[in-house]
Amino acid sequence: MMVFGGTCADDKIQLVFVNEGAKINTEYYIENILESEVLPWSFSHFGNCD
Repeated sequence: MMVFGGTCADDKIQLVFVNEGAKINTEYYIENILESEVLPWSFSHFGNCD
């Protein structure tokens, strides 16, 4: 089992569990962890910093 987690000074992201047998490559990491979990959390926590 693989789990992704992240923290900052005043909060933490919910743990992201990777499906068993998933091939973790750049595409999977970007699409299934960064874009679908980390990016939405960062926008809600820090706001859209354009």
